[in-house]
Amino acid sequence: MVSATTFGMCRVTFLLAVVGLLMATGCLGARLVNLECDKSLKQQVEKAKANSKLVADPKCRWETSEEININRPMTINGINVTLKKGVGKTAIFAIRAENVVMQDFVLTGNNGTVDWLDRESLLLAHAGKFIIQRGVFKKASKNGVTVRPDRKNPVNIVGGILRDLVGKKNRRDLASITTTVVDDKLYTSSGIVAEHLEAFDQPERGTIEVTDGAWGITIRDIYAKNCLYAVDIQDHDQHKNGVVKDVQISDVLAEDSTYAVRSETFMNGHSDITIKKVQAKNCMNAVLMDRIKRLKIRDVHIVNGRNESTQVDIANSRYVTLRDLKFSSGVGRSSAVMLRESTNVNMKNIVLAKDTDFKFGITVNSTQTMEKAFRTLTFKNNDLKAATKKEVRYLKWHKPGEEPKSR
Repeated sequence: MVSATTFGMCRVTFLLAVVGLLMATGCLGARLVNLECDKSLKQQVEKAKANSKLVADPKCRWETSEEININRPMTINGINVTLKKGVGKTAIFAIRAENVVMQDFVLTGNNGTVDWLDRESLLLAHAGKFIIQRGVFKKASKNGVTVRPDRKNPVNIVGGILRDLVGKKNRRDLASITTTVVDDKLYTSSGIVAEHLEAFDQPERGTIEVTDGAWGITIRDIYAKNCLYAVDIQDHDQHKNGVVKDVQISDVLAEDSTYAVRSETFMNGHSDITIKKVQAKNCMNAVLMDRIKRLKIRDVHIVNGRNESTQVDIANSRYVTLRDLKFSSGVGRSSAVMLRESTNVNMKNIVLAKDTDFKFGITVNSTQTMEKAFRTLTFKNNDLKAATKKEVRYLKWHKPGEEPKSR
């Protein structure tokens, strides 16, 4: 007969064994792993068990010439890694599993030491449900972080957060959200939230781009200084379904840059883009959008525009709302707003400050007659009296080499 004491000890031993098993398999909390500075970071990360929490000492510095694969869900905290000079076609990290968290990190690239064809992003996210936050990307030969289905093992990416990230002197964007085409099938990225992103000194690109069929993207609190743009929407005409849809953009500040928000789009079908709360200071153009259906732009403030041409340029778009646009001192010398071959446009509360220097408030540029061009346009509560020549101008679309006809 087993005594009560013996039974109790056996029960405790059994429970401890179960708890140990759960911890070892990652089923009960995270397995804490202190990364060792003098050992290979690649080996430590790739050998870590699922649901581990890998923590680096702030003094640790690693240099790598090989891509580090994150193949299981885990948290990586506090790493500082540099990609070796001259190493091309290599990311520092590739996320290949869902539920990966990477935070409080610094990743430094080798821009200027690899050929143009050998460029690569510092961090590749090939799986969804990630959290990438509180990180710095510097001197990438391509992007800081690219969210893109893997070409070798493609699956749709669904869900993820890019938060509190800084990019400095990267060759392209701080963050890129895009897609992959394999055997003529489009694999997409969707449900991504990008917030609190800042980019500095990236004149060839900017803070964030959304391209080639990515959809359901939320972008907010974006800053760019000395960049091409803060936010960009693109297509490369690589797939019939590669159009960007359902993108919400808000709280954008661009300083000393070319654009605040831009699209470089060649395909028809991009749709449902909302842009609001934008400030452009000392920029060439505030907003440039092309080939967008159901485009909403509101609460845009332009200060000291550096270009003598249009500040808000909308082309080949339908069902457009332009509302609460304010043009302040020293902006432009041509037209504040340009509509090119665009229909069903509602313009409300567009205001030119007294000290602006625009010749025209709004220019409608169309291949249609003036009567037809204005038939689907709505003007309400606009204050364009500061325009030096005409508040609203019709400009007949002309072929190259022909003189435009203005009325």
